[in-house]
Amino acid sequence: MHHLETSVVSMAEMRFPDEPTQPTVKTAFPGPETLEYIQRYAHVSCEKQIQFPVDLHKSIGNYVSDADGNQFLDVFTSISCIGLGYNHPRLLEATKSKTMKHFLCTRTGVGFAPPKEHRQLVQSAFLDVAPKGLDRVAGSMCGTCSLETAYKLSFICHAQKKRGGMHV
Repeated sequence: MHHLETSVVSMAEMRFPDEPTQPTVKTAFPGPETLEYIQRYAHVSCEKQIQFPVDLHKSIGNYVSDADGNQFLDVFTSISCIGLGYNHPRLLEATKSKTMKHFLCTRTGVGFAPPKEHRQLVQSAFLDVAPKGLDRVAGSMCGTCSLETAYKLSFICHAQKKRGGMHV
């Protein structure tokens, strides 16, 4: 068990050598910058759902930073959107590619009019590493959409099996 723990820690240290070793709380929570942010935000939109504004530039690895400089262990992983950690070096490096710049700045309706590179990106990002037997991908916009899509695809698959195939 000790060896496993050591190797996991070593992998995290390799990816995020500057990641904090523990949370740092500099202010009360919510802090003054957070409270001011929420108050200003209320003038342009509904602020009721905001817990704290994230400082993306100071967040790293598994630690999220707020506007007040506090760093918290993010066990929520930003609603599971940050599964690889904040400011992952390889993801940041990927954003420097010409293709990524175009994808981020000029989004098309992928389901309706995907960029010509999309098929190869789906292949290399998902299908090349998918478990045997999983040979299709369905994209979604967020976690909620992903769950809804999974339910719909499950029902479609069940109905196809019950009917004797996709074309029946």
